[in-house]
Amino acid sequence: MRIKLLLAGVALLVAVPIAVAAQEPIADVDLEAGGDAVFDPENDEPGNDDCLTADIAGEDAYTPVDDGFTDVSSDAFDSGLLLLVKGNSFVDGDDNGNLTGQQLKVGPSTLAGLKVTRTDRALGTSPTLRSLISLKNPKNKAKKVAVVIESDYGADDSEVVRGSAKAPNLFYSKQDNWVVVADDADEPGDAVVTHAFFGKGANARVAQVTNGFPNADSCLNVRYSVKVPGKSKRHLMLFTQLHDDTEEAVDLARNRAQGFEKSKLGKKFLVGLSKATKAKIVNWDLK
Repeated sequence: MRIKLLLAGVALLVAVPIAVAAQEPIADVDLEAGGDAVFDPENDEPGNDDCLTADIAGEDAYTPVDDGFTDVSSDAFDSGLLLLVKGNSFVDGDDNGNLTGQQLKVGPSTLAGLKVTRTDRALGTSPTLRSLISLKNPKNKAKKVAVVIESDYGADDSEVVRGSAKAPNLFYSKQDNWVVVADDADEPGDAVVTHAFFGKGANARVAQVTNGFPNADSCLNVRYSVKVPGKSKRHLMLFTQLHDDTEEAVDLARNRAQGFEKSKLGKKFLVGLSKATKAKIVNWDLK
């Protein structure tokens, strides 16, 4: 596991542009969100984590969050938001991404007959990473595919659910559109993580949760069922937030997550998305 350190007490108050050109190797890129978080993308080495995705076919699975940390906490992930489409791992074959400011675009890769592209953007108004997964169907016939999002956390098998949309219970279920994950039920030692997987009134919600904690598996695995019409595109949009390693941070994470329960997302979460793109996001109702 790679460990990265930040100077204690240094606050990241604004999103600072990264001074590298497009097509820079992904392993050299940090996506900094304004406020207090850094999302570190990389190609994940097979076997470095407990997730299914990284071990498929001996290939490197792309992760937009190889690790994540704030100015006072770290070790949020051992690989986050790994992607499978119909059992095929999303792999960045040339180890390059198109970086524009705090947004990194990777792909397209062909999975299950679809052209799949990932665009991850660190939002400058909060410690939030927005992940847009684009599925393009080049054929005339519609395709229905299972899309899996899987995250391995840095807590090393001690993950617990500290909050969810329906109730602050011990498990994450498919009825919850968001979940807060920590490494301890009382005193977190790693960065606290929030995921928002779908919005109110969405057509495509989480269809299945393979593991929602707690058990010996350190991965959270969620599955969508997405239909992509012929000669068309559909998108999934996910949000990940990082917080410090305190009980106060857990409370803050739960409070912030309630913003994902509203029927309409705030404009700060939709910055940079075109009207055409928003119209084809299937797991949020943005009309």
